[in-house]
Formats: sequence, C-alpha cells, structure tokens
Amino acid sequence: MTQLRAHALRLPADQIQIGDYLTVGGLTTRVTFAEHRGGLVRLELDTTTRMTVQPTMALTITRPRPAPW
Repeated sequence: MTQLRAHALRLPADQIQIGDYLTVGGLTTRVTFAEHRGGLVRLELDTTTRMTVQPTMALTITRPRPAPW
C-alpha cells in the first residue's frame, strides 16, 4: 500500500506550523512564518500574504509527511 504524502487536518490556528499549506481565497500557499503572541496568531504565507487570527480559530491545512528515507 502506498503511504500518503500529506494529510489534511482541521486545527486551531495556534497549532499551525511552518511548512504547512493553507488555502486562502482559492490560492494554496506554504506557511513561512508563524508567531504566537499577545493572544493572537500571526501567519505569513510565502511573501505575499500575512494574516492575524485568534488562536482558537479552526483552519484546514495540508501537512506534508516527512520523506521515509
């Protein structure tokens, strides 16, 4: 059986990690920066988009699996 290369997860914003993929407005981009400060989560997606959300806001992300080798 072939192993999946990624998983789709619905997580609170404070569990988003650098390297996850997030779709906003129909465009899927990689999370390049995540900061948890002052009761807010700040995310940077590539160099084009920055967003600030509440830590409990549920977001659906795609998380790549590490290569097996």
